[in-house]
Parts: sequence; C-alpha cells; structure tokens
Amino acid sequence: MKTVKQVKKVKQFKGGSLLPYFPSLPFLPLSLTLLTFFTCLTYLTCLPFSSMALAGETIKEVKEVQEGKEVEKVKEVKEDKEAARVGDVAIKESELDDALRKYVPPGSMHGSMDASKREGFRKDALNDLVEVELLYNEAKSREITVPRDVIEKVVEENLKRFGSEEKFKEALKKEGATIDSFREKITKYRMVNMLMEKIAKESEYSDEELKGYFENNRAKYKRPEALHVWHILVKVNPGASEDEWLKKKEYAEELLQKIKSGEDFRDVAYKYSEDAYKVKEGDLGIVHRGQLEPEIEEAAFSLKEGEVSGTVRTIHGFHIIKAGEKKPEEQLSLDEVKPKLKNELHGNRFKEKKAALLEKLRQQYPVKIYLK
Repeated sequence: MKTVKQVKKVKQFKGGSLLPYFPSLPFLPLSLTLLTFFTCLTYLTCLPFSSMALAGETIKEVKEVQEGKEVEKVKEVKEDKEAARVGDVAIKESELDDALRKYVPPGSMHGSMDASKREGFRKDALNDLVEVELLYNEAKSREITVPRDVIEKVVEENLKRFGSEEKFKEALKKEGATIDSFREKITKYRMVNMLMEKIAKESEYSDEELKGYFENNRAKYKRPEALHVWHILVKVNPGASEDEWLKKKEYAEELLQKIKSGEDFRDVAYKYSEDAYKVKEGDLGIVHRGQLEPEIEEAAFSLKEGEVSGTVRTIHGFHIIKAGEKKPEEQLSLDEVKPKLKNELHGNRFKEKKAALLEKLRQQYPVKIYLK
C-alpha cells in the first residue's frame, strides 16, 4: 500500500508575546476606562496560552502531493519583525497578533471579515500597544510600584488554570517565555493600570464644580414634553402600488369611523391593529418628544387629551392616534441629574487628561510605525 510521508521541522520560537490572565483585579468604572483592551489592565481577559498560535506560523509544502511519492512538509516560523517602535522599545508583530485576538472573534481573521475592517482592527490593536508602552514609561517616571503579593497572586491563579507548575512552564516555553518574563509582563500592565487609576482620581469633579456646571447649563437638563399615546396601524408594504395604498387608506378610514361612531378606541386597536401593540390595546405608554416618527409625533402632540387623530401616513402604512394625559416639559434638578452628570464630566476630563499625557509622551518617546 502506497503511503505519503510527512516530515515536520519546527524551529524554536523566541521572543513570542503572551499576556497574563488577571483573575480578580479591581475594575475602574466603565465611564472612566475610555481605553481599549490593552490600555487598561483591568480589561485583559486572555486566551489560555495553549490556544495561542506562534506568531507568523505558516506551513509550506516543498513538493506537490503525487501518488506514490513522498511529500515533505516544513513548518516554518516567519521572522518576528517590528510592527512599531516606541523610543528604544520595539513592538513585535507577534505582540500585535496576540493583541488582535482580543479584538477579532476566533476564526474570522482569515474568514468572512471584510479586509478593510480587519485592517482597522489591526491598527487599533497596534495603537493600544503603543499607548501601553508610552504609559508604562510614564508609570516608571512616577516611580509607581506594584506590590509583590499582587504579582504572585496572578502567577498563582495562572498556575491553577494549568494544573501544575510544570504544565504552566511548558506553556510559557512554547511562547518563548519564562515565569520571570511572565512576572515582568504582569508588572508592566499593572503599573499602567495604576497610572490610569491615578489619572481617574485626578479627573474627579467636586460637588461645587458640578453645581457650577449645572447652573451654567440648566437648559440641557430638561425632561421633554411627554404624552400618553394609543395607536392603531394599518400596514402597507412600502413598495405597494398607489391603488393598494388607496385601498388601505379607505380601510383605515373605516376603522376611524368605528371610533367616531362610539366604539372604544382600545377595542378597535385590539381587534384590527396590525402592530405588536394590538395585544396591549394599542397602548404605547408615555412617550417623550423625539421618540416617535416625525409624522406621528406632530399629529400626537397637536391633540388635546382624549382626542383622536385622522389617518396619518408613514412609510409603514396608516396610523390612527389617540392622545392621553399630556405632561409639559420639566426642568430637572441637580440631584436628579447628578449621577449621570458626574459620570459624563468625569469621563470627559479623564479622556482629555489621558490624551494630553499621551501627546506629551509622544514628544519624549518618538513613535515609529512600520505596519503597512
């Protein structure tokens, strides 16, 4: 029986990038992160090392498969080129590949994803790595240190994931790393996170600042006019002929006549409306200005309480609207908007401070991008 022989030659991969698993680090408020995956350590949730492929790994066929002939396959590892450089520190393509896995769902990098979208993710991932390197330099200059027990806790959690120190070391070895280099990576990302926490603290608004901003921007914080609305829809296919639209309008007029003749609006809605709200007897609940389609909103808010509109045409068909209780526009108090306002202003200030810091750091540590 003829066989095909496969010979695999695997070079030892050095300098591979891996990211640690961080089990229980404190989370920054979501509104403060404003950072993508790699910029803030709290959001690092990495694949097990055993699932990470070597960066740039390819399989090359030296000979074509022919019946009765031997075929040699060589597993090669491409040169781990520089994707970028921050000051004197190189960011390798292997690191970028690892970073990209956090952006892109497994299997989609070489599958159905649009090439331009994939390239956009790649640039975003590289930008995150550059920012981490810049912020790490700043953390060092501020002499931020990570307690040893924090580092060891992360190491211990990763040891548990692999079941033994031997298996963990083997996984690290496959990525060209050691437990010491793993600790260095933990330290680096934790330092960046601690720096972000400091900037977040510096970005907080005092109660007096919040009050001053609110008083100067009261007009932005109003509850818009609201109305209780009931609704009946007679559906029309947008592509229907004008004759079909005319027939549907006549049908809608018949329903409107039932209401004018004394039938309860809600009964008519339950029996004849062709939207999901028919089961609620056409009750849309309390709606504010800006929530409805313009044609429906104009008709609804022009009605007095208890009044029913004529037929209103939209792209969906013909509508009949009944107005309930109307609530006028209200000025909100500081107490009502304070949590949202605080998050909004705090987040904006944090973003500004981070952007200013990164701009300064780019002057100190020139950034070169080699990614095409």
